[in-house]
Amino acid sequence: MTDAVYTFHIGEAYDDLRPAFAIDSREYADPAELAAHLAAASEFLRERHIITERETTVPAAPTSLPSWREWREKYVVRGEPLPVRPQPARPEVPAGYDAMWEWLTSEHTWLRDQVFAAARAVSPAREPEIGRDMDPRRVTSGSVDLSEERYASTITIDIATSSDDAVAEVRAAAAALAAQGWDVGELTAGDPYVQLTTQAKGHTITALMRHGRKRLTLTGDSRVVGAADFAPTPPTE
Repeated sequence: MTDAVYTFHIGEAYDDLRPAFAIDSREYADPAELAAHLAAASEFLRERHIITERETTVPAAPTSLPSWREWREKYVVRGEPLPVRPQPARPEVPAGYDAMWEWLTSEHTWLRDQVFAAARAVSPAREPEIGRDMDPRRVTSGSVDLSEERYASTITIDIATSSDDAVAEVRAAAAALAAQGWDVGELTAGDPYVQLTTQAKGHTITALMRHGRKRLTLTGDSRVVGAADFAPTPPTE
């Protein structure tokens, strides 16, 4: 029998699973006992509606994860694994969830336009290059309760500058953003970078440039929000 480590990942969202325990075939002299423990672990999680994924790897060293037995003794309380909660049979969409996504999508487009406008104001003859353009996404741990999750978006671009004077170029970006209605913070001239952050509508755009380089980076980060921020306010009696 080829040695293998079977790692069980669990979580409250399919894209946010973390290793919980491992079953190491090297700890079993009897293949039937190994197969029984693998089946028992999978069945235990399935019955409790825990999102899980099993990964099989060739062992290079002893795993640092608890074994199936150890995990049950330490993390299963009154028959339920901690701290992961089961998936509900019918997940509820919290009030404000759809409105939140509409806002996030709209604000990401607006923030992107603001970043590009500032970059083109600094270097009108150059075309900005996108470093990363991250659509609205969850920025907290996944949860079976969608009202607990928080979301945001990010856009980063680089623009070639006419000079390598980082202070002057960052100030030019700040002036462009101020003209667009952004509140300008204090400039930080450190080594090796010059940095300045602006704010508007709860969003931020940060200008960053390295001394002696003809390249300015602008990063826009949206406000972090959740469904509750957009839920209708109950009427007062």
